[in-house]
Amino acid sequence: MIQKAQHVLPSPVLMRDGWLRLSAGASGQGLLLASAEIATAALVIGSFLIAARRAFTRTADDHAHHRVDWVDVFLGLMLAVEVFVHYQETGHIQRPTVLLSATMVVFGLMHGRMMQRARRHHMLRVDDGGVTAGAKFFRTFSARWKEIADISVGDSDARIRTRDGREQRFNLKNLTKAAEVRDALLAARVEWQQQLSAGAS
Repeated sequence: MIQKAQHVLPSPVLMRDGWLRLSAGASGQGLLLASAEIATAALVIGSFLIAARRAFTRTADDHAHHRVDWVDVFLGLMLAVEVFVHYQETGHIQRPTVLLSATMVVFGLMHGRMMQRARRHHMLRVDDGGVTAGAKFFRTFSARWKEIADISVGDSDARIRTRDGREQRFNLKNLTKAAEVRDALLAARVEWQQQLSAGAS
C-alpha cells in the first residue's frame, strides 16, 4: 500500500488543476479535460482509500483482493488524462507515459488472475492420487504415490523425490506457512508409506 500511496500523491494536484481550468472558464475540449482530471483524480483517491481500509481490516484468510485492482486501473486512466493535457498544451505525446498508462490498466484488470495463479503456484495438495506442488518458473511438480521414491521432512527443509529422478524441495525457513506445509508433508509421507505397504501385500 505504501508503494501505491506514492503513485496516488499526484492526484490532488491533478484535481486542483482541473478546478483551476473550470474556474478559468474552460470550454470545449478544455472543459472535457478539466472534468476528466477531476473525475480520474477523485476515482484514484476514492479507490485507494477503499483498498487501504480493506488492507487493514482483512484477515489472513481473506482473499477478496483476488479481483480487479481498481487503484491501478484508475491510476492508468489518470496518466492517460495527463498525456492528453500535455498534448493539448505542447503538441507533444509523452510515449513513456502512454506505455505506463496502458500497462497499469492491463495489470489492474488482470490482477485477480495473476494473484490466483501465484496462489496456485504456492499451493501444496495431497490427495488420494498423490502430491502436487508449485515448482520454479510457474511449473508444477506432480507425482502419484507409486512414482514417489522418497519423502524426507526435516526441521528446515523437505524433499520429495520420484523414481525417475525428479525432485521437489521445500525451504521451510522461507515459507509463510512453514508449519502447515511441514504437517502436510508429514501426512503425505505417512500416506505414501501406507500406499507402499498396500502395494506390497
